[in-house]
Amino acid sequence: MGFAFPKLDVGAKLAQARAFTQQMAAKAVDAAQAAGAKVQQAVKQAANQASQAAHTAAVATQQAAQKAAAQAQQAAQAAKQAIKTQVIPAAQKAATQAAKTFQAIANRTKEQGRKAVTGIKKIASATRKVADEKVLCPLQKTYAKGRENAKAANKEKAKWSVEPPSPDMFDPAAGRAGIGASVKVEKAKSFLKYGDEDNFVKIGNAKASAAAGYEYDPLEKSHTVSVVKVEAGVSAIEVQHKGKHAGGLLEHEVAAEALAAKVAAEASVKVDAKGFEAKAQAGAQATLVKASGKGYLSLTPKTIYENTIGKAVNFISPGSKYAKVSDKWDHGVVLGAAGEIGIGAAAKAEAAIGRIDGVWGATAGVTAGAGPMAGVKFFLGIK
Repeated sequence: MGFAFPKLDVGAKLAQARAFTQQMAAKAVDAAQAAGAKVQQAVKQAANQASQAAHTAAVATQQAAQKAAAQAQQAAQAAKQAIKTQVIPAAQKAATQAAKTFQAIANRTKEQGRKAVTGIKKIASATRKVADEKVLCPLQKTYAKGRENAKAANKEKAKWSVEPPSPDMFDPAAGRAGIGASVKVEKAKSFLKYGDEDNFVKIGNAKASAAAGYEYDPLEKSHTVSVVKVEAGVSAIEVQHKGKHAGGLLEHEVAAEALAAKVAAEASVKVDAKGFEAKAQAGAQATLVKASGKGYLSLTPKTIYENTIGKAVNFISPGSKYAKVSDKWDHGVVLGAAGEIGIGAAAKAEAAIGRIDGVWGATAGVTAGAGPMAGVKFFLGIK
């Protein structure tokens, strides 16, 4: 026997299920609507509460602000009152005290400044007095003395002298021992002068000279006649010192000059075994600084006597008039040496006519140079 399933009414079951589903859906809709209403009511309630809280907070804030404003106003009023009653009077008092202090300082500074000015005036017066007494017056006196000496010297007549031959005439190395002499007339003027004729310092010096002389050179057996030799020069400063030793047997002369200029011209005639030569030359020299020196050995009857017999006489009878002789015996042979050193510039022009180096003719030339000058020469002359 077989098992038989019961018959099911599917359509009825489906209708039941559909009805149940619709019923459940309607309940769900009702429940959702009820929940939405509750939510809406809760939201409204929350909004009302928030509004009330906000209103309460705003009221509190406004009240706090008003209270703070009132307190600030009270503080400002108190500060204003404090400034009026305390700060301003204190500031006025401090300003008054500062003004008094400043005035006191100003018065003290003014007094100190017045004392300082008075002290400076006293120092200046004393310094001026010392300068006048110790510096200015001596300078004025020195200047006045120099002018007085210069004016007296400028009034003197031209000085005549006999000069030894040129140093070229005496050259032991070459075996030359020439003789000669020249007559020289010289006139000088100075702006300031200190010293005497032999030892002096001259400032603003000008001088001119003219000379004529004769020289004999035994080595060349020549005779030279200086027809005329003229010189003129100026110098900013000139110094000279002369001295005699051993009763005039020995003499020395040293000189120096600075910022000097000199012009010279000479005409001479030279005669020897070959013929004659007439020469004319002119030159100019500018000297920045120059120093020169000369030494003499004077062999004259006066110097020989006074350094031999005269000394013996003076030893036996001090101060005896026989220990010395007259200056008219102070003539004889002079041996010497001269040297110079300096820095300057010079130019010379010369022309000659006659029998020159065995040939009749004429020559002319110009020379110039600048730089240091130095040299030493020996000479033999007649005094």
